[in-house]
Amino acid sequence: MALEEIVNIYAKILENVLPNASRNIIENHRVLRNEKYHELRKIYPDIPSHYIHGLYQDAVERVSSLRRDRARQYAGEIFDELVKYLGLGKRDLRGRRIVRYLWKRS
Repeated sequence: MALEEIVNIYAKILENVLPNASRNIIENHRVLRNEKYHELRKIYPDIPSHYIHGLYQDAVERVSSLRRDRARQYAGEIFDELVKYLGLGKRDLRGRRIVRYLWKRS
């Protein structure tokens, strides 16, 4: 098998596995392997198994990274709304001023 062919097959398998991992929020490559391994081995019997196992780890890492990025973005949006709602300026966000302000409000 040529390297280009392996890369193309890897991309096809990743397109098959990623939606499943994302939809079911799978963050463990062993869980993903248990769900998809036999199906992929039937479709791609010539691919070495360590490529498929590496693909599971790659897919799980991509899903986890995407979820982390979304959570950070959401937290940033919430923080910006809170700052706007409280009417805080840039000076208030330095150091412990915001912490003191929030403690006084509660």
